[in-house]
Amino acid sequence: MYVYRGKLNWSQFAVNDTLTIIFPGAFGHGEQVYAYWQWTKVVSGAKKVNECAEGTINSITTVGNEHQIGFFYHRYYRFNAVLSANAERITVTMVENPNPTKMSSPTTLQLSYSEPSVLPQTSRCLVYTGKLNFLHYAVDEMITVVVPSSLDQGEHICAYWQWTVDTKGTEKQNCDSVGFIDSSTKAGKITFHADKYYSFDGEVAKTGDKMTLTMKDLNDRSKPIHLELSSSNFSKKQALIIRYGVGIDCGIFDVRDMLTTTLGFDSRNVVMLYYDIESEVGPRYCLHGQEAPTADRFMEKFTALIKSAKPGDVRFLYVDAYGVLDTSREHGFKEGWNLAERDDGQQPEVVSDGWITKTVRQHLKEKVNLTILCSSCLGGGMLDIHNRTPGIILAACHATQINVKAYRGKDPWIAAVVQIINKRKKRGKTMPSYLMLFNEARLYVRSLIDSEQLSIGYLGPSPDPEKPIPCKPEEELISHQDPQAIFNGSYINPETAIFLEPFNAFSEASCISGPIRYPDTEL
Repeated sequence: MYVYRGKLNWSQFAVNDTLTIIFPGAFGHGEQVYAYWQWTKVVSGAKKVNECAEGTINSITTVGNEHQIGFFYHRYYRFNAVLSANAERITVTMVENPNPTKMSSPTTLQLSYSEPSVLPQTSRCLVYTGKLNFLHYAVDEMITVVVPSSLDQGEHICAYWQWTVDTKGTEKQNCDSVGFIDSSTKAGKITFHADKYYSFDGEVAKTGDKMTLTMKDLNDRSKPIHLELSSSNFSKKQALIIRYGVGIDCGIFDVRDMLTTTLGFDSRNVVMLYYDIESEVGPRYCLHGQEAPTADRFMEKFTALIKSAKPGDVRFLYVDAYGVLDTSREHGFKEGWNLAERDDGQQPEVVSDGWITKTVRQHLKEKVNLTILCSSCLGGGMLDIHNRTPGIILAACHATQINVKAYRGKDPWIAAVVQIINKRKKRGKTMPSYLMLFNEARLYVRSLIDSEQLSIGYLGPSPDPEKPIPCKPEEELISHQDPQAIFNGSYINPETAIFLEPFNAFSEASCISGPIRYPDTEL
């Protein structure tokens, strides 16, 4: 992550006004860019108007030791930039897209904050913008608050504004503050220092989209500063979690918490369908306001999840349900997931692989990361990757095996994935690639077996993972489990694509373009 600060001049509409440019991820084609500036005035005559722009890097070339970058090609104003070799500064020129001959003078911005990633992946930064009023020193000035990682105590926080006139009488002097969050509570209360003179206190709304602050020095306080979430990678990531007929363990909540606390998903963008009470006889109940996991509702939610995705977005589906063979069709067996037929959940209904494949192929746009995590596997047919259907499945077991919830009542495979992801954040490591996660999760499950933490029904992986041992129909809840990674090589390179991060140049297809099941390439 890189934050640059400087000034913008554009005719009489922006005269030496504040400009902040943020690269929340890496410098690469398709990576995100945010820009925030204040218009001195606009055509209507309104003064000091905030401008918030979000887009992607459209071009990047290297000339000598510098990088030439172009971004916001789809907007009315685009930027051409030259990034220094050490990334300490960036020189930008704003260009009017309808009239490319009209452009600003080059302006150089200095690096204010950086948090480079070892691997290309998008930062989980939050950016809030609003207006600052502090005595006569700051009158209706744009203020931009950048939260690089989280609102937890001890994390970095940056506040940027310009003084209308500072104590020395200088007009439009930028003020750049990079500090740490002094305190943060679950109720949303927050305090941090800008420098030795100024501090902020306030609160963040439960929804996370609004922040109210007050700035103070030793003697005075500002008027309340009302900020709104302007740009956030949270909106790019959405998930659907569903559970039916497999018990009521807390595995789905572990997955939800992994998404929202570690992987940058906004809790408002994680939809959950499940029962709190699953009786073998009689109706099932939802007790916490969530909707029931019916087949119709799943199809509605999944379609919306896929249709809303734009290039560069991430879509995640976690299914904790039994995989079945759907024999209701005339032409052979079809694979599917058992979900509830009605809200009472007493009868199952199959959502078939054909419907999943058709929906994905019809609605999923290019360069969208679609990841499916499931506790059962039915040979990859759920995405029909033979026909180049996009997506990647990480499944707990092979198609011929059943899932056994042998780790404290939970699926060991899902527990392993959650543990690895959460531990990486705690240790300050970057998130793993899909293949790295797959292999680490298998090793973690092996450690659970060796330490005898799994119940006896879990027979562990087959001696040869490329030759999975099928379960025996007469032996209920006893099975080997061989996790599977299923994808099409023309869609994703699992060695370089980062788990649940937007695709970029490093996520390009692997050298093998056909359907792949890992570790068994039988597809």
